[in-house]
Amino acid sequence: TFLPPLLFESSSTLHFSEVRDNLRPIVLLAIPGVILTAVCVAAGLHYATGLGWETAFLFGAIMSATDPVSVLAIFRKIGAPRRLSVILEGESLFNDGTSIVVFRIVLGIIAASTLTNPLTTVVQFVVVVMGAVLLGAAIGYLVSAVISRLNASLVDTPATLVLAYGTTLPP
Repeated sequence: TFLPPLLFESSSTLHFSEVRDNLRPIVLLAIPGVILTAVCVAAGLHYATGLGWETAFLFGAIMSATDPVSVLAIFRKIGAPRRLSVILEGESLFNDGTSIVVFRIVLGIIAASTLTNPLTTVVQFVVVVMGAVLLGAAIGYLVSAVISRLNASLVDTPATLVLAYGTTLPP
């Protein structure tokens, strides 16, 4: 999959201060927005095609994350405000994680053949998202510090690929 290097590139070009300044709209789009999109896609599929709710929700979770590449290219071409690009890129960094967690929760519910405690689901969601953010920040900081000290261009590309894919391997 190409997702790890795409996310890595996007996150490495965003400034933390810009994300922090726009955190509210980013989080609103990346968490409730993705969940609402998953539900709408699932309902649309279920009612339009007769697909079972389980499969429709799994598909909705997969399709709920957006890819901003073409939209960002249009933004650059028309000279859209930087804040709008930051919100879109920031949301795209977090929406993949939200989509994956929603998918895993729906899959877990299907496998267990019963609804889980909503509080347990919310806690699991928060732990997974916060854990991923903390892990990504820590590993990114460490590898960035090592690469900046090496000052060897031949090491930069392999190190960034290892970082991008390596952070997706821990369970």
